[in-house]
Amino acid sequence: MTIKNPLQPLRCPREEDQPWCLLESEPDIFTEMLQCYGAKDLKVEELYDLDIMPSDTIYGLIFAKPCDDETLPPPIQSKEDEEDAEAVFFSCQIVTNICATLALLGILFNIDHLVCIGEHLKSLKDILRYASPMLRGNAIGNDSLLREIHNSFADAQARASAEEPPAKIRKGKKGKKKMVVEDTKMYHYVSFIPLNGYIWELDGFNKYPVKIAKITQEDWTETIKPILRERMAALGQSQFC
Repeated sequence: MTIKNPLQPLRCPREEDQPWCLLESEPDIFTEMLQCYGAKDLKVEELYDLDIMPSDTIYGLIFAKPCDDETLPPPIQSKEDEEDAEAVFFSCQIVTNICATLALLGILFNIDHLVCIGEHLKSLKDILRYASPMLRGNAIGNDSLLREIHNSFADAQARASAEEPPAKIRKGKKGKKKMVVEDTKMYHYVSFIPLNGYIWELDGFNKYPVKIAKITQEDWTETIKPILRERMAALGQSQFC
């Protein structure tokens, strides 16, 4: 689906309590979302091999991994890292299922000086420029236009699941209630961007952006490749966009 004017609402009615739906890891979906935002000169491609990179300029990478809080990197600790992180436009994930949109925005908000990201995102960044990552995440989660664009690419099953409670309550022995969580494999999206000589990991589950490496080569992807290979080996199965 492509929206000719990204500032116009979609056909579906806006509902302030409408949940965010789970999205599939499909490059075409991410590219269409970019078109909806107004970032018409950008596209998302899937990487099957880190040794075969696109010839076009790579502004960022999106890493899809199984949800597991234990795999999060350590938070920023040094004063220098905290000061450097102030240049990164980062948002925390406050809303469930928003990580696909948050991963895209994490890249777009940090390259707006290089490419057109659309008027809506440009205005939103200006408004949130001095807000904390938590407040930014809350504002993005409550942005009706972004939510409508996101949900327009969800399938019927994802829409139905978003309307259901996250767990079922069943009665056990003696009438006691038991909570049963469905065994569904979930994936979380994380962005990686080059900025000011460093590679940053933007994971909405963290409180801050994480500086993971100093860029030592002209092509920043050459610096991050060994790091990503190590993570992929540890996780067993991952995807890139």
